Amino acid sequence: MSWWTFHNIVDHPSLKDIPLLYQLHPSMYNAKKFCCSRTYIPLRLAFAQTIHTFQGQNAGPVEAGQTPNAVQKIVCDPGTRRFEGNCVGMFYTLLSRVTTFGNPLDKFSSAIYFTGPNMNTQRVMNTTKTEKGHLYAMAEKREQFVNYLHDHEHDSHMDKADQKDILDWTRTMMVTPSTFQR
Repeated sequence: MSWWTFHNIVDHPSLKDIPLLYQLHPSMYNAKKFCCSRTYIPLRLAFAQTIHTFQGQNAGPVEAGQTPNAVQKIVCDPGTRRFEGNCVGMFYTLLSRVTTFGNPLDKFSSAIYFTGPNMNTQRVMNTTKTEKGHLYAMAEKREQFVNYLHDHEHDSHMDKADQKDILDWTRTMMVTPSTFQR
């Protein structure tokens, strides 16, 4: 047999354009001295993580000279709007893990790809609202907490020049153990 067939057992309307059969052609590798060869199916090992466990990591290309990311591409199902309403900020966390959304002319240049029926423009623009436009309960509580923080904000009474000096200093300051102890 020169190929293997895998059946797509997922029966979902959003996947109607994906063919039901996948043909994978085996590859042959010959040893340098042609004493033996091996035949294999060119599959890549993949793994899955939850968004919670992926926090603090990045995916995608990096600038020259930087350590490459361990993960180059993410394929994810963002879940339902209701899930985001109960876990406020989860979708943002997902989106903030990638280094590039790619070039619109090259669909393979993105570091993130979505699967499932829950990905659309409204999903991105109104992540904390129901389809009727109401805030989810957890989003409402977060909003109340943010308003509380704004209402109880402390004014440092510093003039703009002093604030600028401190911000400039923080951008250039290297924290060493001796600086930290001071």
